[in-house]
Amino acid sequence: MFGKLRALFGGGPPDDDGIAEVEVREDDIVVRKSSSASTSTPTPPPQTADEGTLLTGELRAAQKIQMSLVPKTFPPIPGCLPFDLYAILEPAREIGGDFYDFWLNGRENLVMVIGDVSGKGIPAALFMAVCRTYLRAFSRSVGEPARLLEYLNNEVSRHNESCMFVTLVCAVVHIPTGTVTYANAGHNPPFLRRADGTVEMLDFAANAPVGFMNGAEFSTRTLTLAGGDSLLFYTDGMPEAFNPERKMLGDDAALSLFADAARGGSCRTAIGQLQAEISEFAGGADPSDDLTLMMYGQLRQDAARSAGAGEDMSDALKGETSIFSLSNLNRSLERIGSGRFGDGDLGLSLSGLVKQ
Repeated sequence: MFGKLRALFGGGPPDDDGIAEVEVREDDIVVRKSSSASTSTPTPPPQTADEGTLLTGELRAAQKIQMSLVPKTFPPIPGCLPFDLYAILEPAREIGGDFYDFWLNGRENLVMVIGDVSGKGIPAALFMAVCRTYLRAFSRSVGEPARLLEYLNNEVSRHNESCMFVTLVCAVVHIPTGTVTYANAGHNPPFLRRADGTVEMLDFAANAPVGFMNGAEFSTRTLTLAGGDSLLFYTDGMPEAFNPERKMLGDDAALSLFADAARGGSCRTAIGQLQAEISEFAGGADPSDDLTLMMYGQLRQDAARSAGAGEDMSDALKGETSIFSLSNLNRSLERIGSGRFGDGDLGLSLSGLVKQ
Protein backbone atom coordinates (compact mmCIF):
# COMPACT_ATOMS: atom_id res chain seq x y z
CA MET A 1 0.00 0.00 0.00
CA PHE A 2 1.31 3.40 -1.01
CA GLY A 3 0.14 6.82 -0.01
CA LYS A 4 1.10 10.46 0.20
CA LEU A 5 1.48 12.38 3.45
CA ARG A 6 1.07 16.14 3.36
CA ALA A 7 3.24 17.60 6.08
CA LEU A 8 4.80 20.87 7.19
CA PHE A 9 8.20 19.26 7.32
CA GLY A 10 9.22 16.51 4.95
CA GLY A 11 11.39 15.22 2.21
CA GLY A 12 9.99 16.85 -0.92
CA PRO A 13 9.89 20.38 -2.27
CA PRO A 14 6.79 22.38 -1.26
CA ASP A 15 3.95 22.84 -3.69
CA ASP A 16 2.06 26.08 -4.27
CA ASP A 17 0.53 26.15 -0.79
CA GLY A 18 3.95 25.79 0.85
CA ILE A 19 3.29 22.25 2.13
CA ALA A 20 5.53 19.38 1.07
CA GLU A 21 4.21 15.99 -0.11
CA VAL A 22 6.12 12.99 1.21
CA GLU A 23 5.99 9.50 -0.36
CA VAL A 24 5.35 6.93 2.38
CA ARG A 25 5.66 3.12 2.16
CA GLU A 26 3.93 0.78 4.55
CA ASP A 27 7.18 -0.95 5.46
CA ASP A 28 8.72 2.42 6.40
CA ILE A 29 6.35 2.73 9.35
CA VAL A 30 7.11 0.98 12.60
CA VAL A 31 4.08 0.41 14.84
CA ARG A 32 4.63 -0.31 18.52
CA LYS A 33 1.82 -2.26 20.18
CA SER A 34 1.36 -2.21 23.92
CA SER A 35 -1.03 -3.74 26.40
CA SER A 36 -3.63 -1.62 28.18
CA ALA A 37 -1.65 -1.89 31.38
CA SER A 38 1.32 -0.13 29.82
CA THR A 39 -0.71 2.98 28.99
CA SER A 40 -0.65 4.16 32.59
CA THR A 41 1.93 6.70 33.71
CA PRO A 42 5.04 4.91 35.00
CA THR A 43 5.82 5.37 38.67
CA PRO A 44 9.13 7.20 39.15
CA PRO A 45 11.74 5.35 41.18
CA PRO A 46 11.96 6.34 44.85
CA GLN A 47 14.40 9.11 45.69
CA THR A 48 17.65 7.88 47.17
CA ALA A 49 19.21 9.34 50.30
CA ASP A 50 22.03 10.84 48.24
CA GLU A 51 19.55 12.52 45.88
CA GLY A 52 17.60 13.93 48.82
CA THR A 53 20.77 15.31 50.38
CA LEU A 54 21.79 16.87 47.06
CA LEU A 55 18.35 18.49 46.63
CA THR A 56 18.45 19.88 50.16
CA GLY A 57 21.89 21.34 49.54
CA GLU A 58 20.76 22.93 46.28
CA LEU A 59 17.72 24.48 47.97
CA ARG A 60 19.90 25.92 50.72
CA ALA A 61 22.30 27.35 48.15
CA ALA A 62 19.37 28.86 46.22
CA GLN A 63 18.04 30.39 49.45
CA LYS A 64 21.41 32.02 50.15
CA ILE A 65 21.49 33.44 46.63
CA GLN A 66 17.94 34.78 46.96
CA MET A 67 18.62 36.42 50.31
CA SER A 68 21.78 38.00 48.92
CA LEU A 69 19.65 39.92 46.40
CA VAL A 70 17.83 42.04 49.00
CA PRO A 71 19.58 44.94 50.76
CA LYS A 72 20.58 44.20 54.34
CA THR A 73 22.46 47.38 55.37
CA PHE A 74 20.31 49.54 57.69
CA PRO A 75 20.29 52.44 57.67
CA PRO A 76 21.75 52.34 54.14
CA ILE A 77 24.45 54.89 54.98
CA PRO A 78 24.59 55.57 58.73
CA GLY A 79 24.68 59.26 59.62
CA CYS A 80 24.10 60.51 56.05
CA LEU A 81 20.38 60.26 55.25
CA PRO A 82 17.44 62.21 56.78
CA PHE A 83 15.20 59.14 57.03
CA ASP A 84 15.02 55.81 58.82
CA LEU A 85 14.54 52.53 56.96
CA TYR A 86 14.46 48.86 57.90
CA ALA A 87 13.17 45.63 56.33
CA ILE A 88 13.02 41.88 56.94
CA LEU A 89 12.14 38.86 54.77
CA GLU A 90 11.14 35.52 56.30
CA PRO A 91 10.32 32.80 53.72
CA ALA A 92 7.68 30.26 54.76
CA ARG A 93 9.73 27.56 53.01
CA GLU A 94 13.35 27.24 51.97
CA ILE A 95 12.74 29.62 49.06
CA GLY A 96 9.95 32.18 48.94
CA GLY A 97 8.36 34.51 46.43
CA ASP A 98 8.48 37.76 48.43
CA PHE A 99 11.03 40.51 47.91
CA TYR A 100 11.78 44.08 48.82
CA ASP A 101 14.27 46.57 47.43
CA PHE A 102 15.23 50.23 47.66
CA TRP A 103 17.70 52.51 45.90
CA LEU A 104 18.38 56.19 45.30
CA ASN A 105 17.27 57.53 41.93
CA GLY A 106 19.29 60.72 41.49
CA ARG A 107 20.30 62.87 44.44
CA GLU A 108 16.99 63.28 46.23
CA ASN A 109 14.59 60.45 45.34
CA LEU A 110 14.38 57.12 47.14
CA VAL A 111 12.64 54.26 45.31
CA MET A 112 11.08 51.53 47.47
CA VAL A 113 9.48 48.33 46.17
CA ILE A 114 7.84 45.37 47.86
CA GLY A 115 6.37 42.40 46.00
CA ASP A 116 4.84 38.95 46.30
CA VAL A 117 5.27 36.52 43.39
CA SER A 118 2.63 33.87 42.70
CA GLY A 119 3.77 30.46 43.90
CA LYS A 120 6.79 29.45 45.90
CA GLY A 121 10.13 27.77 45.39
CA ILE A 122 12.76 28.23 42.70
CA PRO A 123 10.34 29.40 39.92
CA ALA A 124 9.06 32.21 42.16
CA ALA A 125 12.61 33.17 43.13
CA LEU A 126 13.67 33.36 39.46
CA PHE A 127 10.63 35.45 38.59
CA MET A 128 11.40 37.74 41.53
CA ALA A 129 14.97 38.22 40.33
CA VAL A 130 13.80 39.10 36.83
CA CYS A 131 11.25 41.67 38.09
CA ARG A 132 13.80 43.22 40.41
CA THR A 133 16.32 43.56 37.61
CA TYR A 134 13.83 45.23 35.29
CA LEU A 135 12.70 47.68 37.98
CA ARG A 136 16.22 48.89 38.71
CA ALA A 137 17.05 49.22 35.03
CA PHE A 138 13.83 50.99 34.00
CA SER A 139 13.99 53.43 36.94
CA ARG A 140 17.01 55.11 35.33
CA SER A 141 14.74 56.67 32.74
CA VAL A 142 11.24 56.32 34.27
CA GLY A 143 10.61 58.18 37.52
CA GLU A 144 6.84 57.93 38.05
CA PRO A 145 5.79 54.73 39.90
CA ALA A 146 2.77 54.01 37.69
CA ARG A 147 4.82 54.29 34.49
CA LEU A 148 7.53 52.12 36.04
CA LEU A 149 4.98 49.39 36.76
CA GLU A 150 3.62 49.67 33.21
CA TYR A 151 7.10 49.23 31.73
CA LEU A 152 7.69 46.23 34.00
CA ASN A 153 4.30 44.70 33.21
CA ASN A 154 4.72 45.00 29.45
CA GLU A 155 8.17 43.42 29.53
CA VAL A 156 7.21 40.60 31.90
CA SER A 157 4.01 39.84 29.94
CA ARG A 158 5.99 39.33 26.75
CA HIS A 159 8.36 36.82 28.36
CA ASN A 160 5.97 34.98 30.67
CA GLU A 161 5.50 31.50 29.26
CA SER A 162 4.96 30.20 32.81
CA CYS A 163 1.95 32.57 33.32
CA MET A 164 3.27 33.82 36.65
CA PHE A 165 2.44 37.21 38.14
CA VAL A 166 3.54 39.46 40.99
CA THR A 167 1.71 41.93 43.21
CA LEU A 168 3.74 45.08 43.86
CA VAL A 169 3.79 48.43 45.58
CA CYS A 170 6.25 50.96 44.20
CA ALA A 171 6.82 54.23 46.06
CA VAL A 172 9.16 57.14 45.34
CA VAL A 173 10.01 59.52 48.18
CA HIS A 174 11.32 63.01 47.48
CA ILE A 175 13.46 63.05 50.60
CA PRO A 176 13.85 66.82 51.18
CA THR A 177 10.07 67.48 51.10
CA GLY A 178 8.68 64.12 52.22
CA THR A 179 6.42 63.91 49.15
CA VAL A 180 5.60 60.30 48.31
CA THR A 181 4.23 59.14 44.95
CA TYR A 182 3.10 55.54 44.91
CA ALA A 183 1.35 52.97 42.74
CA ASN A 184 -0.14 49.59 43.56
CA ALA A 185 -0.33 46.48 41.37
CA GLY A 186 -2.80 44.31 43.26
CA HIS A 187 -0.79 44.34 46.51
CA ASN A 188 -1.71 44.88 50.17
CA PRO A 189 -2.18 48.64 50.80
CA PRO A 190 0.59 50.09 53.00
CA PHE A 191 -0.11 51.47 56.46
CA LEU A 192 0.51 55.14 57.31
CA ARG A 193 1.16 56.36 60.85
CA ARG A 194 1.25 60.08 61.52
CA ALA A 195 3.41 61.60 64.23
CA ASP A 196 0.30 62.25 66.36
CA GLY A 197 -0.44 58.51 66.50
CA THR A 198 -3.28 58.29 63.96
CA VAL A 199 -3.06 55.35 61.57
CA GLU A 200 -4.74 54.46 58.30
CA MET A 201 -4.55 52.05 55.39
CA LEU A 202 -3.64 53.92 52.21
CA ASP A 203 -6.31 54.09 49.55
CA PHE A 204 -5.43 52.56 46.18
CA ALA A 205 -7.08 52.11 42.82
CA ALA A 206 -7.89 48.49 41.98
CA ASN A 207 -4.99 47.80 39.63
CA ALA A 208 -4.17 44.30 38.35
CA PRO A 209 -0.98 42.46 39.35
CA VAL A 210 2.04 42.71 37.07
CA GLY A 211 2.18 39.97 34.44
CA PHE A 212 -1.57 39.46 33.90
CA MET A 213 -1.86 41.23 30.57
CA ASN A 214 0.21 43.35 28.25
CA GLY A 215 -0.82 47.00 28.09
CA ALA A 216 -2.34 47.22 31.60
CA GLU A 217 -2.43 50.73 33.06
CA PHE A 218 -1.65 51.79 36.62
CA SER A 219 -2.46 54.95 38.57
CA THR A 220 -0.29 57.03 40.90
CA ARG A 221 -1.33 58.60 44.21
CA THR A 222 0.51 61.23 46.27
CA LEU A 223 0.88 62.04 49.96
CA THR A 224 3.28 64.13 52.06
CA LEU A 225 5.12 62.86 55.12
CA ALA A 226 5.99 65.25 57.94
CA GLY A 227 8.71 64.66 60.50
CA GLY A 228 7.80 61.67 62.66
CA ASP A 229 5.46 60.07 60.07
CA SER A 230 6.10 56.53 58.90
CA LEU A 231 4.98 54.02 56.26
CA LEU A 232 4.80 50.23 56.57
CA PHE A 233 4.93 48.04 53.46
CA TYR A 234 4.12 44.37 54.03
CA THR A 235 3.07 41.11 52.36
CA ASP A 236 0.34 38.56 53.09
CA GLY A 237 2.39 36.93 55.83
CA MET A 238 1.24 39.58 58.32
CA PRO A 239 -2.57 39.91 57.89
CA GLU A 240 -2.89 36.25 56.84
CA ALA A 241 -1.01 34.83 59.83
CA PHE A 242 -3.00 32.01 61.46
CA ASN A 243 -3.02 30.74 65.02
CA PRO A 244 -3.43 27.03 65.96
CA GLU A 245 -7.23 27.48 65.96
CA ARG A 246 -7.00 28.64 62.32
CA LYS A 247 -8.05 32.18 63.19
CA MET A 248 -6.53 34.77 60.86
CA LEU A 249 -4.94 37.96 62.19
CA GLY A 250 -6.65 40.20 59.60
CA ASP A 251 -6.09 43.74 58.35
CA ASP A 252 -7.61 45.58 61.31
CA ALA A 253 -5.54 43.74 63.90
CA ALA A 254 -2.41 44.17 61.77
CA LEU A 255 -3.03 47.93 61.55
CA SER A 256 -3.48 48.06 65.32
CA LEU A 257 -0.21 46.19 65.86
CA PHE A 258 1.59 48.69 63.61
CA ALA A 259 0.08 51.67 65.44
CA ASP A 260 1.46 50.35 68.71
CA ALA A 261 4.85 49.22 67.36
CA ALA A 262 5.57 52.52 65.56
CA ARG A 263 5.04 54.60 68.71
CA GLY A 264 8.52 56.10 69.02
CA GLY A 265 11.82 54.33 68.51
CA SER A 266 13.46 53.30 65.26
CA CYS A 267 12.10 51.37 62.30
CA ARG A 268 14.27 48.42 63.35
CA THR A 269 12.68 48.41 66.81
CA ALA A 270 9.15 48.70 65.40
CA ILE A 271 9.62 45.82 62.96
CA GLY A 272 11.19 43.70 65.67
CA GLN A 273 8.12 44.27 67.83
CA LEU A 274 5.82 43.42 64.91
CA GLN A 275 7.69 40.16 64.30
CA ALA A 276 7.40 39.21 67.97
CA GLU A 277 3.67 39.97 68.12
CA ILE A 278 2.92 38.10 64.88
CA SER A 279 4.86 35.12 66.20
CA GLU A 280 2.99 35.29 69.52
CA PHE A 281 -0.36 35.36 67.70
CA ALA A 282 0.65 32.36 65.54
CA GLY A 283 1.41 30.38 68.70
CA GLY A 284 3.81 28.01 66.99
CA ALA A 285 1.60 27.32 63.96
CA ASP A 286 3.44 26.93 60.68
CA PRO A 287 3.42 30.14 58.61
CA SER A 288 0.93 30.10 55.76
CA ASP A 289 2.92 32.55 53.64
CA ASP A 290 6.20 34.45 53.45
CA LEU A 291 6.49 37.47 55.73
CA THR A 292 8.12 40.66 54.46
CA LEU A 293 8.03 44.00 56.28
CA MET A 294 9.62 47.27 55.17
CA MET A 295 9.22 50.48 57.16
CA TYR A 296 10.18 54.02 56.16
CA GLY A 297 10.28 56.86 58.69
CA GLN A 298 10.64 60.56 57.90
CA LEU A 299 12.94 62.02 60.56
CA ARG A 300 12.04 65.18 62.45
CA GLN A 301 14.10 68.26 61.61
CA ASP A 302 16.29 68.02 64.69
CA ALA A 303 16.96 64.33 64.07
CA ALA A 304 17.62 64.99 60.38
CA ARG A 305 20.22 67.65 61.20
CA SER A 306 21.99 65.32 63.60
CA ALA A 307 21.95 62.62 60.90
CA GLY A 308 23.92 64.87 58.53
CA ALA A 309 21.14 65.58 56.03
CA GLY A 310 22.23 67.61 53.04
CA GLU A 311 25.22 65.49 52.12
CA ASP A 312 25.43 64.05 48.62
CA MET A 313 23.14 61.07 49.04
CA SER A 314 23.71 59.61 45.59
CA ASP A 315 27.45 59.39 46.21
CA ALA A 316 26.81 57.92 49.64
CA LEU A 317 24.68 55.11 48.26
CA LYS A 318 27.01 54.09 45.45
CA GLY A 319 28.07 51.11 47.53
CA GLU A 320 24.46 49.94 47.98
CA THR A 321 24.27 48.07 44.69
CA SER A 322 22.84 44.72 43.74
CA ILE A 323 24.58 41.81 42.02
CA PHE A 324 21.76 42.22 39.48
CA SER A 325 22.71 45.82 38.67
CA LEU A 326 23.05 46.47 34.96
CA SER A 327 26.85 46.79 34.96
CA ASN A 328 27.35 43.57 36.92
CA LEU A 329 24.82 41.79 34.73
CA ASN A 330 26.69 42.87 31.60
CA ARG A 331 29.99 41.64 33.01
CA SER A 332 28.43 38.27 33.78
CA LEU A 333 26.97 38.00 30.28
CA GLU A 334 30.31 38.84 28.70
CA ARG A 335 31.92 35.98 30.65
CA ILE A 336 29.44 33.46 29.23
CA GLY A 337 29.60 34.89 25.71
CA SER A 338 26.19 36.57 25.55
CA GLY A 339 25.40 40.08 24.40
CA ARG A 340 25.16 43.23 26.48
CA PHE A 341 22.04 44.96 27.77
CA GLY A 342 21.50 48.67 27.31
CA ASP A 343 19.56 50.98 29.63
CA GLY A 344 16.52 50.93 27.37
CA ASP A 345 16.65 47.31 26.24
CA LEU A 346 16.92 44.83 29.04
CA GLY A 347 16.01 41.75 27.01
CA LEU A 348 15.97 39.35 29.93
CA SER A 349 13.35 36.63 30.29
CA LEU A 350 12.70 33.73 32.59
CA SER A 351 13.56 31.23 29.88
CA GLY A 352 16.84 33.07 29.25
CA LEU A 353 17.76 32.93 32.92
CA VAL A 354 17.02 29.23 33.15
CA LYS A 355 19.02 28.42 30.03
CA GLN A 356 22.00 30.38 31.24
